[in-house]
Amino acid sequence: MKLKEKLQSLKAENKAFLTTNFYNYETLKGVVNAVKKQDVSIILQFG
Repeated sequence: MKLKEKLQSLKAENKAFLTTNFYNYETLKGVVNAVKKQDVSIILQFG
């Protein structure tokens, strides 16, 4: 699914993306595990 389509879908469902920065593997792993439990969309940014 393209980003524009995903944004339109989330808007229709009254939802949003989680965007987060991570700096190491441990932080990335924690964020991904939390996202899996909540079944939400995410945009990851390194650095």
